[in-house]
Amino acid sequence: MKTRTGQRVTKAMVEALAKEAEAGYDPRRLRPKRVGRPSLGRGISPPVQVRLSRDAHAQLQKAAMARSQTVSAYIRAIVEQRLATAKKSRRKKAAG
Repeated sequence: MKTRTGQRVTKAMVEALAKEAEAGYDPRRLRPKRVGRPSLGRGISPPVQVRLSRDAHAQLQKAAMARSQTVSAYIRAIVEQRLATAKKSRRKKAAG
C-alpha cells in the first residue's frame, strides 16, 4: 500500500498512526473537511447547468474527446474564449 504521495506504507508508519489515533486528536489541529469539488479559481465556482438536444450533446462529447478534454473543461474553454472575444469587441466599440 502507498500514501497519497506515493510513499510505501511501512509497519512502523501504521503503528505510529495507530498510536496517534489511540491518543486522540485535538479538534483544533484537524483540517476542515472540504465538501464538493475544488474551486476553479479564488472563491466559489458556481455550477451552471444547460439542456441540450441529444444531437448537440453527442457533438459536444465528440469535440471534447477529440481534444482529450472532459465535456466540462471543453465548455469552460469555449465560454472563456467567447467572453474574452466579447470583451475585446466592447473595448473596440468604446474606443472607436
